[in-house]
Amino acid sequence: MFDIGGLAVGQYSVLQINGVATFSGGNIEFDFIGGYKLSAGNFWDFLFADTITDWNLLSFSLVGLDESVWQIGKLSEIGHERLRLQITGPPVHSTVPLPPTFWLLGSGLLDLVGWRRFGKG
Repeated sequence: MFDIGGLAVGQYSVLQINGVATFSGGNIEFDFIGGYKLSAGNFWDFLFADTITDWNLLSFSLVGLDESVWQIGKLSEIGHERLRLQITGPPVHSTVPLPPTFWLLGSGLLDLVGWRRFGKG
């Protein structure tokens, strides 16, 4: 899990691997903390190694953020590589359905208000 609270160094998690980083699967999750507000064009270089192989076998998830507005890519320079998370469009937060419990609670409270107001007659 990588925490992201801003764009500046020290405001997000980074993994530095000395040597070759070879992956055979797994999940990397990003969590936006401290009320951080995303914008299109934001990016974070989160994993550094001399060489990164099989990173495409990893699955990535961003807590509460729709998959259509972000991407992961590998950048290569002489002697080292890095993985970058980039926000590609306006942040669209995935919807979370309202649990039926809240609907039941709300209707129960409305019944009590109605009973108190009209039922005392």
